[in-house]
Amino acid sequence: MGHYRSEGLFKEIQAFGELMRARAKTVSDNYWSATTYKNNTAYAWDVYFFNGNVNNNNKTSVSYYARCVRGKLIFSLLR
Repeated sequence: MGHYRSEGLFKEIQAFGELMRARAKTVSDNYWSATTYKNNTAYAWDVYFFNGNVNNNNKTSVSYYARCVRGKLIFSLLR
């Protein structure tokens, strides 16, 4: 996997956040992704829908929104 894979995943999650902000009426707040942070499995990636920033936070100590999406549909639009 290595650094290249992490960087690609980061860009994909960030693009997902930008797409969701543009296409949906969404509360401008943090939303969990379904992706665990590789360097610490107690953490997961999240997207701040106000500006598209991507971070990772502890899965159990932070409360963020969750949103159901159809991954194949969304990610096919990014390619």
